[in-house]
Amino acid sequence: DPALIFSWECTVEVAGQRQSCADAGGSPMALAGLPVLTIPANSLAPLDSAYHFKVTVSKAGRIPQSSTTQVVVREVPIPTASMSTDHTVDASGLVTINIDERLIFAGSCDPAAATLQWDMWSELDSTPDPSNYALGQQSENFIVAAGALVSGSTYTVRLQCTLEDPLLDVPYTSSAQSRVRLNQPPTGGQCSLCKEEGTQCLPIKDVSIEFGNSIRFECSGWSSEDAPLSYTFGSS
Repeated sequence: DPALIFSWECTVEVAGQRQSCADAGGSPMALAGLPVLTIPANSLAPLDSAYHFKVTVSKAGRIPQSSTTQVVVREVPIPTASMSTDHTVDASGLVTINIDERLIFAGSCDPAAATLQWDMWSELDSTPDPSNYALGQQSENFIVAAGALVSGSTYTVRLQCTLEDPLLDVPYTSSAQSRVRLNQPPTGGQCSLCKEEGTQCLPIKDVSIEFGNSIRFECSGWSSEDAPLSYTFGSS
């Protein structure tokens, strides 16, 4: 209704006396006569007492109506969260691990009084089994058992730090997070074992092997999106 008139007041109790509100610079606070009152950031100084905002709505020929609300401004430290890992991290920040590796992150909150909470999820694995978290989800170290991650999924690992305001019973939270993906296993190749005789290398299945013979074990054709590949050979 354009005929409505809005009048705002702000008062605060200082040293036992009620006085008009001032901005952070100490100047009287100017309050626009609009239906919605907007107070710019950093305009209200933190105080032990509440700011009292009163709006009076009037219209010609009608009895004015008023409403009051209280605003408490507190200055509290917002916790910061940080996390790190010794796993391989590419230029985009993506962490990659092998399927037989444990996933390990270290985290911390500042201030140390804040509580830690680790979480992990992916599009293909929205609720991973928490029994795979060796130290739980409230420790400074977050360890996930080898083989627990779903191949082909990109996981988000998040550390949240929460600090409670004892006066207002309000939690203040910050977080840090990283993306994690399993290295894809190599595919498409083959390996062969042969006995060297001169310039030839004869397949082992076709010849007998004696002590002192030279043999060759070679692999070719293997590929993976997680290059470069490394090879480990052994015997038993």
